[in-house]
Amino acid sequence: MVEAAQTVPWAQYNELPFDPNGPLPPFGAPQRDTFLVGMADGSVRTVKKSVSPQVLKGAITANGGERLPLDW
Repeated sequence: MVEAAQTVPWAQYNELPFDPNGPLPPFGAPQRDTFLVGMADGSVRTVKKSVSPQVLKGAITANGGERLPLDW
């Protein structure tokens, strides 16, 4: 789960488009330099918008085998 840049009513189920070979959708509020990510273990992580697309795609894809840097 990720904080989207475009608002969606909280009760509406909606997915962000994701193409591993395409550009990432915008994340987080425009006035902030971070966005929130809900992890599968129930934790929440604050991620900088400056994170590289390759690292973020590695975090999004399941069983990709990518090693993520500690500060991703």
